[in-house]
Amino acid sequence: KKFTIFPRGFTHMLSIVEVHRYKGRDWKHRLRDENNNLYMMGLSPATNDLDVVDTNNIIGDGTNGDEVSRAYYKLKEALEMYETSRGELPRELYGSIALDCGSAPGGWTKYLVEHFGCGKVYSVDPGELAPSVREMEVVEHMQIKIQDALPKLLDDKASAGRVKIWVSDMCLHNMGAQVDLLLSAKEQGVMAPNAFFVLTLKCIVGHSKLSYDAQVERVVDKVRRDANNVDGVETFHLFSNRSGERTVIGYLT
Repeated sequence: KKFTIFPRGFTHMLSIVEVHRYKGRDWKHRLRDENNNLYMMGLSPATNDLDVVDTNNIIGDGTNGDEVSRAYYKLKEALEMYETSRGELPRELYGSIALDCGSAPGGWTKYLVEHFGCGKVYSVDPGELAPSVREMEVVEHMQIKIQDALPKLLDDKASAGRVKIWVSDMCLHNMGAQVDLLLSAKEQGVMAPNAFFVLTLKCIVGHSKLSYDAQVERVVDKVRRDANNVDGVETFHLFSNRSGERTVIGYLT
């Protein structure tokens, strides 16, 4: 039966796995022939349970909806990976106050509202949010840099010491600045106790997996060293991450 492979609007998913060290009939002959490897394939109906990134769903206003959608499912994948490793997130995160650094066009902000039911999401970015995100009642778009937003949040009685979720997908020249900003927010009194964080670390130096992993590990060590009390810190290379990106998740205790 013929079928067409297409990234959107699909009805089925094709899984292909190379079978290693299979010693069936003529296996020695196959080892000598590099073009005669053994693969197994399976075809199954597409479901959200099997689909890592739901590419059928586009979120937005038709102008930057693709960007919102990609970001939305990037955070979704990160949290699902973390919960697979660590168990369900604590219920106290649901309905809490969240802050999204470098939020435009708003995919992560939208996910925080829809998944966690946040009572307030401070969406911090000098850029524009997609209308579908900007118009959400609980979203406050702070159209300034995070460094300028922190003093304002501290002066706001509704947010000071109450930010329970901190997420950041910012692209910074220095990866360590992601950690510095998070710790600065904690030191200034913006963060609530046992705050949950998700950071995307983006390597701009190097070309190999070993180089990227080593750079990220140094930044993660900085979190553990400088934050004094952190818990449950894990690093993931997501399906949604680029080759030089890693996602770091954990708690500031």
